[in-house]
Amino acid sequence: MHRSRATIIRALLVLALLSGAGIGAGAITMAQDETPEAAIDPVDIGHPAYVQTGNCDTLGDVVEPLSDLTVTAGDPTGMAGAIAVSRSFTTVPLPFEALLAESYALSVRLSAQALDTDLVCGEIGGVVDVNGALTIGLKEVGGLGHTGIAYLSPSADGAATDLLIFMTEDDSTTEPVAGATPVASASDDVEANAAAPAPAADEAEEISTEETVEVALTEWAINMPAELEAGTAIFEVINDGTVPHTFQISGSNLDTALAAPIGPGETSILTVDLTPGIYVVFCPLGDGAHREIGMQLEVTVN
Repeated sequence: MHRSRATIIRALLVLALLSGAGIGAGAITMAQDETPEAAIDPVDIGHPAYVQTGNCDTLGDVVEPLSDLTVTAGDPTGMAGAIAVSRSFTTVPLPFEALLAESYALSVRLSAQALDTDLVCGEIGGVVDVNGALTIGLKEVGGLGHTGIAYLSPSADGAATDLLIFMTEDDSTTEPVAGATPVASASDDVEANAAAPAPAADEAEEISTEETVEVALTEWAINMPAELEAGTAIFEVINDGTVPHTFQISGSNLDTALAAPIGPGETSILTVDLTPGIYVVFCPLGDGAHREIGMQLEVTVN
């Protein structure tokens, strides 16, 4: 079943009900620049994150620094008041089993200039799912209203661990966003199709069965039409994200993918012949981690 961004947000809201005890800065020892007097906006900067020994009540040494959590830049679209989310992806050079064999925790801090201000923390542990991955909750520890989740899965070679972290931000709005693009509903599509005149018989004969389909890959979604016409489909796949992705389509005796993953900003072409039926498009990277977090979409071919 496709997991949308809304599903992730709902999960984060549930985690917001968790209460957590405050923790200190742990045993992080590193050089810091002098903190500026001006207030630091946590949405506009990166939030440092770490794997540390111990638990959220008593954090120990830093085992591995992680990629900073950042908010996706750009103009907002859709519903005003949506909760912003910062995220990071890191391949941790420790086997998945090693992270579960000892007492480790994930912690996220306000900024490099404010490492003593904790935002969220979560102990690494729990039930490993059928895909061999683990999802943990990150509870609020700094009193700034942040909560989050982390998704850990073994890397392809088993020698490392792919780690995704999502954390809520506090920049939600209550007024409509100027210039935001309205999201079309299914009923809008039905009405538009009903209003469109049917092509004449001679025009129908000239309609090509070849269709170019634009596909945008991001963290963590696949943006493309959910309905296609049977025939030859030319998928123009662009990676609008910040980490490598790929594109695979499966269904109706078809299972094929791009020849190789594409990096941020890159484009690749996949041409397939589609027959009527239900298909699933997804990103299979990270041993299914990208797909599990939301890079999956069900497509109907008429």
